[in-house]
Amino acid sequence: MQKYRVTIIMSTSRLSLFFFYAILIILVNPTINAQRDPYVLHECSTTGNVTSNSTLRENLNTLISTLSSNTQIDYGFYNFTAGEGTNKVYATGLCRADLSPTDCRSCVNMSAHELLQLCPTQKEGVMWYMNCTARYSNNSIFGVMETKPTRALTSGNVSNLTEFNAVLEPLFYDLRVRASAGGIFRKIAVGTAYYKSDNFTIYGLMQCSPDLSEMDCSNCLVVAQNYIQGCCSGNSGLRILAPSCNLRIETDQFYDSTLVQSPPSLSPPPSKGKRSNSSKTIIAIVVVVVILVVIIICICISLRAWTNWRNMTASNIIDPTLGVGSTTEIIRCIHIGLLCVQENAADRPTMASVVLMLNSNSISLSVPSRPAFFIHSNVEPDSQSDQSILLASTNDASITVLHPR
Repeated sequence: MQKYRVTIIMSTSRLSLFFFYAILIILVNPTINAQRDPYVLHECSTTGNVTSNSTLRENLNTLISTLSSNTQIDYGFYNFTAGEGTNKVYATGLCRADLSPTDCRSCVNMSAHELLQLCPTQKEGVMWYMNCTARYSNNSIFGVMETKPTRALTSGNVSNLTEFNAVLEPLFYDLRVRASAGGIFRKIAVGTAYYKSDNFTIYGLMQCSPDLSEMDCSNCLVVAQNYIQGCCSGNSGLRILAPSCNLRIETDQFYDSTLVQSPPSLSPPPSKGKRSNSSKTIIAIVVVVVILVVIIICICISLRAWTNWRNMTASNIIDPTLGVGSTTEIIRCIHIGLLCVQENAADRPTMASVVLMLNSNSISLSVPSRPAFFIHSNVEPDSQSDQSILLASTNDASITVLHPR
């Protein structure tokens, strides 16, 4: 009878304590209306204690009260500090990415306040709810990977462990790679795999605190994955919880469909070789266009020089700023230039002959014929040489095949 009475007293005491915590949380923030997570774990550090009236504890109370008050944050991660020097405290709140900003703030607020009540004198603590994690410390925790303490929640069992592990391995690898590669706001990935022996789909999720680097996130998830072997290999449902990351698998979809990535494009991205070939093609086209433009310019210049030469008005193409005294030399240069663009390659002077023509005025110059690519005009030929050229060309335009000399 006495033993039964003691049990009643202990049960009544625990019940009273539960209602005390619930009422205290509501009084601290009456706006909280989120459901309490059905699976809640927490850990209070044993590295050091503080008194309830210390400056550090006051800073921590202030920090926790304002942790989720920033309504501008809509990506599910809060990190703030309060205090200075040895009394400085740090706190973070992380939500699953499919929570709305309102639900996230409620979850972080509730878990953080409950954590303060459960760890009243400790300098560090962490609280895991179903949809969020709250954490505080007197040491900087921003961008620092922390895998301890690690905790696990499990449910269900599988009939074929070998097959189950073989299915989980590629799923975990895919989730880890994609979660680690996330940006500075979110590092989370979800995916599925089919387990044949018990005929169900495995739904998986991996998430890191987004302030971690890609490598730290991957390493944290590796530690969480390896933790399964020692605690809960063969469970069809499990959660591995660490301060900086977490993973979860279930037989039912527990996350919102907004987290599911769209299927990849059926058209593979162009390979490096194809990009290289495309670049070469573009370069070749540009070079050809430039060469054609230069040729057209040269043709236009030749045509203008020939027309003025034939009409004995070559002085019209001479820049007046060159002076009258050099006109004879310039006209001789034009004469030599016209000889160099003769349609018949045999009529063109060699480079050695050109040098002699330029250096000696005593060398007589032959009469140039119409240049190659000359377009027929309304101007009638005024010399025998012009007439012979016109008779030799029956088309309006001629094309000269260039040969190296």
